[in-house]
Amino acid sequence: MTTITIEDTSELSWLYSNDQWKDYVCEDFDENVVLLGNRHNQEYAEAKWWIDAKDLISDLDQYYEDDIRDLFKDEFDEDTISRILDAYNKTDYSDNIDFVIEIIQIMHPNLEIETSTIRGSSQSDWRDVVYVANKVNVRTLEQYYWGLLVELHIETDGDTDRWEVLTEDDFWEMERGDLKKGLRAMFDIPSDEEIVVKRVNGYITTPTYEEI
Repeated sequence: MTTITIEDTSELSWLYSNDQWKDYVCEDFDENVVLLGNRHNQEYAEAKWWIDAKDLISDLDQYYEDDIRDLFKDEFDEDTISRILDAYNKTDYSDNIDFVIEIIQIMHPNLEIETSTIRGSSQSDWRDVVYVANKVNVRTLEQYYWGLLVELHIETDGDTDRWEVLTEDDFWEMERGDLKKGLRAMFDIPSDEEIVVKRVNGYITTPTYEEI
């Protein structure tokens, strides 16, 4: 028999203690996602394409045009340098996200960059995000970043005991159909094996459960 318990998802420290949540969003997360300021005004910006663009913009702010041409002559052709300088001369704010992205796209023309804002459960839960479009589903990122998840505890008579998480979107979609059938297929539970699904329905001193 397999018992699947839908747990209280208010605390998923095991998922976030070592950034494990990033693995659920996409491969090579730090190179594909840049998280900008929220109410804590903290950035997570390790992607090389972002760092390179910010470094170049810092140089644009410090040096004259002729110096820039000389500084980057071995890295970019003349046309690319001219496009960078033209974009810089047209902007009023070199730290504007749109300008940074414009510079990224000049430097990396094959990189498709998009921006969005991800939001959590309350009004103060928001972050601006820049990401590689064909590598990241921004809704999935939003749900894993803000913990909009369903946590499942899976136990079998064969002593299998593991924890899994699903996004709220995926779980709600499964609930609209046959929940047990969906869970059986997702976790490869044989059709002849009994399956019991329970969920937390409150606390006394320990969680209480109801079978679905």
